[in-house]
Amino acid sequence: MTGSHRFGRYAQDVEQARQALLGAASVALAKDGRLLGSATGKGVLPLLRLLAEHSKEASGAVVADKVVGKAAAMLMADAGVAFVYAELMSEKAHECLRSWDVEHFAQKRVSYIKDRTGQGVCPMEKLSDEFRDCADLRRELERRLLGTESTPSDRSEHLERY
Repeated sequence: MTGSHRFGRYAQDVEQARQALLGAASVALAKDGRLLGSATGKGVLPLLRLLAEHSKEASGAVVADKVVGKAAAMLMADAGVAFVYAELMSEKAHECLRSWDVEHFAQKRVSYIKDRTGQGVCPMEKLSDEFRDCADLRRELERRLLGTESTPSDRSEHLERY
């Protein structure tokens, strides 16, 4: 059980988002005591879509995610997320969030996120090492995963087609 003292002013939002993870969601976004949205799926694509769909509301919001690697952390920092709750977080994600002053909590921290075979490093964790700028990584992920080069204003419109 999460304690409100652990998450301070974000406790209500963390609880809203965390409850979505107990269901089918793999990632959820909450702000001002209400769940803004959630998504299911594997990898960073559900997070990428969720942040694009709620781009105007993401700043100052809480994200709860089952797995947070460095690429996900950079996407959240780029969106202006205020607090990240993770069931599993890599050390690189922790360092990234810390360097961007994003408050965060992980149930478990690991040295790196494994790929889907469990034999190597997640390709998104590797890819994120090539980028210093969070927005540059977001644009590259949009290009690779969505086949688009979008601007903040047209991101959610494009994602509705997927």
